[in-house]
Amino acid sequence: PGPPTSRRQPPVPTYSRAPGRPACPFGINCYRRNPAHFESEDHPAEHPLLAAANSQQSQQRPAAVPAPAAAASAPAPAASEESNAGDGA
Repeated sequence: PGPPTSRRQPPVPTYSRAPGRPACPFGINCYRRNPAHFESEDHPAEHPLLAAANSQQSQQRPAAVPAPAAAASAPAPAASEESNAGDGA
């Protein structure tokens, strides 16, 4: 036989909330797995499929780099310079 063929795995379905859509009557106990159902009806954020999707996304995203503080870029004047400014000397 020839070399082994690589099989493509089917894409992983994505599940997300549908705010503004009617709520699924089964809520957190909804057993449906069709992503189109999750687009047409809203489910609680605690739903197992949504929680699993959120944990996978957070593992794939790189950590955000915090922006430098604005105060750190401009040094404040020293206290001795402020007190000598009004002496007139």
